[in-house]
Amino acid sequence: MALSLREIAIRLEKVQWRGGHSFQCICPCHDDRKPSLTVSDGDIPGKIVFRCHTGVCTTRDIIQELGLTWADIGEEQEPTTWQTRLSEFIKLPFVDAYHYKNERGEYLYSKIRFREPDGTKTIRYGVLDQQKSIMRIKSGLVSKEDHVLYNLPKTIETIKAGYPIYFVEGEKDVETLRRLGITATTCGGSGDWRAEFAPYFTGAKVIILQDNDEAGEKLTKKIIQGIRHYAHSHKVIIPSKKEHGDITDYIEAGNSVDNLNELIKSEPYILAPWLYTGGTENNPKILINEDLLAESLLKTMDYIILRERDSQREEVYIYNYGVYQQHSKNELKSVARQRIPFGIGKDDVFNKAANLLMYSGRNIHGLREIDANEWIINVKNGLYDVKEKRLLPHDPKVLSTIQLNCSYPDMIHEPKVFMKFMREFCDDGEGNVDQEMMDLLQEWMGAAISNLKMWRLKVALILCSLLGNTGKSVLLKVITSLLGEQNVINVPLQRMSDRFALGDIYGKRIISSGDQTAADIEDSSVFKQLTGGDEVRVEMKGKMSFSFVFNGAIQIACNDLPSFKDDKGDHVFDRLLLVPCRNHIPKEQQDKALIDKILEERDQIFRWALVGLHRLIDNGFKFTRMSAAEEPMEEFRNRNDSLRAFLHDKCVKTGDFRSDRIKKTEFENRYVGYCLIEGRTPLNKDNIRARAEKNGLRYGKVGEYCYKGVRWKVLL
Repeated sequence: MALSLREIAIRLEKVQWRGGHSFQCICPCHDDRKPSLTVSDGDIPGKIVFRCHTGVCTTRDIIQELGLTWADIGEEQEPTTWQTRLSEFIKLPFVDAYHYKNERGEYLYSKIRFREPDGTKTIRYGVLDQQKSIMRIKSGLVSKEDHVLYNLPKTIETIKAGYPIYFVEGEKDVETLRRLGITATTCGGSGDWRAEFAPYFTGAKVIILQDNDEAGEKLTKKIIQGIRHYAHSHKVIIPSKKEHGDITDYIEAGNSVDNLNELIKSEPYILAPWLYTGGTENNPKILINEDLLAESLLKTMDYIILRERDSQREEVYIYNYGVYQQHSKNELKSVARQRIPFGIGKDDVFNKAANLLMYSGRNIHGLREIDANEWIINVKNGLYDVKEKRLLPHDPKVLSTIQLNCSYPDMIHEPKVFMKFMREFCDDGEGNVDQEMMDLLQEWMGAAISNLKMWRLKVALILCSLLGNTGKSVLLKVITSLLGEQNVINVPLQRMSDRFALGDIYGKRIISSGDQTAADIEDSSVFKQLTGGDEVRVEMKGKMSFSFVFNGAIQIACNDLPSFKDDKGDHVFDRLLLVPCRNHIPKEQQDKALIDKILEERDQIFRWALVGLHRLIDNGFKFTRMSAAEEPMEEFRNRNDSLRAFLHDKCVKTGDFRSDRIKKTEFENRYVGYCLIEGRTPLNKDNIRARAEKNGLRYGKVGEYCYKGVRWKVLL
């Protein structure tokens, strides 16, 4: 019969009850200074659940340490886990598994050890599913691109907090130190160090606990060589005198944390090249060689200075996590400060280093050189090559400042919530999915989140619905979330001629307006420049004006289309990719958490959008024709152009410029009369001829002046 929670509790220390069904306490399996073990009732009555928050100690470890059996916690036998299933599959006893995460704490892969019959250990790599119930074995070793430092998130946190970071040779040693309350990391083995690991140790105080053998010595030399321009100090300790001994052997030999600390104190720190010891014998100080500090920064730091010749604009971008991120000059000073122990150095030292980086004449680029490669899409786990359709590793030589908030997934799955939304969004109003609309939006999304120069397409997306509540804003928010809000700006069409509003779009990927008003647009020339790849002149308050080409996209959602009042003919309407949204979602059926649910599928949404991007490129940058948009577009053109509406309602354009014609005075008088009857403002008579020619007519003299290629529909 299973024990009760209270019977379990009396065997543990520092028990803190959380109601009557769970408590927190000291974990008996590691050096737990702060309660990290939660014990609670299971979902099935009579079962007890243990959860150690270090993620290291298993239920098996805990019940063995407490002298319990599986029956004591309500299990007839040891439950089948992914570990036991994996042992059965590999046909070798499972020893342990170490789970690797990237710097953002996202799970990447696991390193699993099995015991061979002769006692040696075999290593395999695998990936746990999201429920942590099934391990998928990877073929071969982990790729060079995937390989990261073990315990990386905690390592970064420890270095930023100013505490020493310990470097050991294997994951087992990291866990040994974790149980002692010490943060350590490893590259996995003596031959696994990579130069790419070194920047993680920027500003670190590193203690290398070397294995007592030749392989350990070689690894130590590689680490020191790698971190010498990043860490401000390091020391090397060989704790175990046993042949091939490591820190785990040292602890298992009976040594305590205090013994280890005394051993570490016995060796002095070796300072970085830009630091040296000065002062007096009685008052030693660590001093800074400013020139060596600046030179070290130049050698190791990937950064660019964005400087436009005809403006006072000057921006700093520092490469971090695979993308160049904008920083201020003051933040450059903080980069220099990171390489210095806390409390050392004055502001003028860091100013000098920052000035050298800014004005050394190196790494200066113009806007046209940034994000210039159209065939690369930067995602969290690499660079997607659009032409080769494969993922490449991040590379600081690629001057990318936009990284999508998603990764390129290994496995393809349908994003179920998103696709359900899209099928409802593309409903034709009669319960059928408009596949042309679906394909067009897939192509738009792929192009918008790519690095494609959108002026190649010469269109802006207009999602329009008189009904409202069709999901227009949801779709735009999904695109914005994938790109990152910092890369999107909200500028309504009516404000695009504002010189200061144009200054705000500089460096953005998308101009997005989720609630475009139907107010008249007086000047469409800037809209045409933005969508056509022409240079626009912009001004920022307090700075010189300058010109640039907008390479991004314009996307708009509205309940009624605005009117273009200036005389731009068909050209402006050709720039509108109109998508009528016909499926109204009743308020009681709207899911307030829909966006959050959709964004959980962001990686698969990215894969879905890529299909549209590739189809768009294969079709010569032409979007799928949407039949349902043709009639609304014609109505919109007629509404914006009174002469076009007059031709549509009262005339027939024949294209026969020899035989079909209408006298100038008759045509113009009847056009003015039509406008008065329809309540529309007619064009000034001086502009009628120009607008008629833009609508495909010709003007000339055949006895008297007339418009050619047109006749009346009916005799008026």
